[in-house]
Amino acid sequence: MKKIYLMGIAILAGSFSYGQSNHERYTFGLMQKKTYSGLINQNVRPSAVSDDRALNILWTEDFSGTTALTTGNGVWTTSGPEGAYWQMSTGTSGPNGYALSMDGRHLLWDSYTPVTEASFASTPVEGTVISPTIDLSGATSSAASIEFDLNAMFCCNQEPWTFNISNDDGVTWGADIPLNLDLGANDNTNDLAEPVHFSIIISSYLDATAANNNDCKIRFTWTGLDPNGSGQYSTHYYWTIDNIQITEVPAYEIQNKKMWLSDVKSNYEVTSFPADQVSTLTVQSEVGNNGVNAPTGLTMEVTTFDATGTTIIDGPVSGGSLFAAPINSAEVDTFTFATTIDLSAYPIGEYKVRSVITHDNTDEVTANDTLWRTFKVTAASYGHVNYDFPEVNGFAAYTVDVDLGAAYEINSTVDLHGVDVNLLLSGGTIEPTTLGVPLEISIRNLTTDQFVGYFEYTLGNDNVGSWETFNFHQAEYSNISSPVTLTAGNEYAVMLSLSQGNTLWYNANLPDADYSGILLADDIYYWLGNEPFILLNFDQALNIENEVDNSFSIGQNVPNPFDNTSTISYTLEEGANVSVEFVDVSGKRVQTINQGNQAAGSYKINLNANDFAEGVYFYTFTIGEKQITKRMVVTK
Repeated sequence: MKKIYLMGIAILAGSFSYGQSNHERYTFGLMQKKTYSGLINQNVRPSAVSDDRALNILWTEDFSGTTALTTGNGVWTTSGPEGAYWQMSTGTSGPNGYALSMDGRHLLWDSYTPVTEASFASTPVEGTVISPTIDLSGATSSAASIEFDLNAMFCCNQEPWTFNISNDDGVTWGADIPLNLDLGANDNTNDLAEPVHFSIIISSYLDATAANNNDCKIRFTWTGLDPNGSGQYSTHYYWTIDNIQITEVPAYEIQNKKMWLSDVKSNYEVTSFPADQVSTLTVQSEVGNNGVNAPTGLTMEVTTFDATGTTIIDGPVSGGSLFAAPINSAEVDTFTFATTIDLSAYPIGEYKVRSVITHDNTDEVTANDTLWRTFKVTAASYGHVNYDFPEVNGFAAYTVDVDLGAAYEINSTVDLHGVDVNLLLSGGTIEPTTLGVPLEISIRNLTTDQFVGYFEYTLGNDNVGSWETFNFHQAEYSNISSPVTLTAGNEYAVMLSLSQGNTLWYNANLPDADYSGILLADDIYYWLGNEPFILLNFDQALNIENEVDNSFSIGQNVPNPFDNTSTISYTLEEGANVSVEFVDVSGKRVQTINQGNQAAGSYKINLNANDFAEGVYFYTFTIGEKQITKRMVVTK
């Protein structure tokens, strides 16, 4: 079971309130392939920047040093009833608090208020801006592409943007090329730190003889021509364009655009796992043909390395196939390679996978053929956290009564004893995570459509700011008295929620490689454009029964996991002899700290990751005749 795939909403460095969302909801459960065979000019938001394809740059426009609509290339002209809304701008923010997210000069359709004095326009709205004459005759062939940055926001109708090309100095124009951002009406989710980057093959709009393309033009049109059901037309807010570049397309050029450690057309990617949950390695990529010709003998070369990416563990091995072959000029497709590399024999640790797309022809840009992804073989944790994406750039918040979480597929039946979650106290401009209220963790079998576990904890300061293990055996409330058994071949959702009106900030995978982030509202699962940092914890040691004793309290080491230093705080209500023993998952003692006979008071023990190999450990405090055991993880 898999959700609808849409290349769409990525929540970056900001907040998102479900109750204010303007996006159509998408039912969770319909499986569709990750990518598809189609034209590159059908790409929707977001599109990766392709700054390595500039073999022969034919024309650029960055709007620097402009006066009015005049640039170093000549005069940009406007037309249409509302053409005057086009202007040059140096601003980075506009009215109503909507950031343009463009630095320096850029083209701007500036209509922050409706065209008419009424609330919405009731007649068609159109404004066009046209470039100076562009000489593309310097190409060795008629194959070319155009790329540019844009931000946009609109109101009240379908996306109102089109793009055209003329190869006869504007006498006639080619068909409309839609610039679809996959936005909903009155949507400001494209209000990002960086603009969206588009790359479009334009060869079919040019003269077949390259020398005849000396009088081309391009134009951008804001088009509100079709009324919605209420008779309203798209009139406002803005559309900004910058950094236009037209480049000659090489004869052969395949790009390895995105990479996953699974066949994510039908499964979820797994980036951390115990050895019994994953066997052989499957690598999948989205590939694009940025060249004129379709290459032959397309293959993927896969190699696994150690954590440094320098020592080869397995491979290279080559193979795989496209979803639909051949991949012609301007098309994208999914390339899948189920390798023979056996991951079940890998020891606990971090590894990197390199995939290189090769073919029989001479690729004119080799820098974009290679991608890397990181995975971890663990003692007891399982998940699809994107370890190659910086945490600091990905966080979001929910402030309404909804559940958010992630989905997991189970290969071998296993008991789930807890989950590891990375929550934040705050991540943006709205209020911080609400403390002192119940954090609810629920487990649902999506295959059988049944809830199989519910756990409740009071969220405190010690639960946010780093990875925290929520031990099901230590929940303040639970509807079951044993671990949750996850059955092989089934798919499960782990969901987090706070009570209505409270805020929950979380670290998130961005982009969510396999679209396994989910949202539950009104008992329906919806597609979520990011995924909270949640790892399933199969560690049986979480079930250790510790005797409750009010004469002392032992804190969890913080941070946990740690790769540098960590601190254990503890308090004695009365004097006692204190020692701490550290053992690895095999039960081997690796370190003992004798604190001696200590008086009542508060104490700290400082740990250094250099004293431990990477892995999972258990530390047992012996206080007088009492013992308590906790779990820690060392990462390097």
